[in-house]
Amino acid sequence: ATVPAVHVNIRVIFEYAVPLLFTEVCMSRPLTIILVTFFGVHSLCAQVSLTLTLKTPMPSQLSAWEKDKTLVQAIIINTSGTTYQNVRASFTIEDLDKGKVVASSKDNHPKMPRFNLPAGGTVVRSGPDLVNTDAVSVDEGVKNIMMTTNSLPEGTYQFCITLLAESGAPLTSTGPVCRPFMIVIPDPPTLLTPDDNASIAATTLPTFTWTPVFVTVGVQALYRLTIVPIFQGQT
Repeated sequence: ATVPAVHVNIRVIFEYAVPLLFTEVCMSRPLTIILVTFFGVHSLCAQVSLTLTLKTPMPSQLSAWEKDKTLVQAIIINTSGTTYQNVRASFTIEDLDKGKVVASSKDNHPKMPRFNLPAGGTVVRSGPDLVNTDAVSVDEGVKNIMMTTNSLPEGTYQFCITLLAESGAPLTSTGPVCRPFMIVIPDPPTLLTPDDNASIAATTLPTFTWTPVFVTVGVQALYRLTIVPIFQGQT
């Protein structure tokens, strides 16, 4: 006896196992006063530090940034005696190969994620706490690609975050925290065995093999094998 033909779909899952760290430390008050005097900066240092952890390569889908808590992590430490309400993480994604911003947060959008930063406290925010795709502006040059594929094109990018108080003023005085990352879209694997459209006896346990996928140095590809029946009339 034979079993019906089946469709085999192999999906590649990247193991994003290379964390990258960058820490922004709040400048001292005397230096801030000098900046106010000579450069017209209107807000004093808020004694807030931000450590940004970003894995690379990152998934190309922004929806994954919104859902996966392991991709982006921000550790925010407030050493001041002030509690800040409705803090936002304004961000940009820059295509370093083309030198332009391809996506940025809509900082005043009602769906922009907000959180409170207690006095003398530490807050840890992940991707879902920072990114809402409804509150993201996409460059016209890549909008069609993203609307069709829900993905950023392959390339080298930079992710920058600036913490904003409820008033819209920056909470740190040293500028945005930035971290480069890559988006790698490897060629899909090719099924080697069993042969395409092969009929397999019901008593035989098939062994599936496929060509390996190379993502980048130090990153291992994981695979998910999906087997579904093909009914009459389907291709």
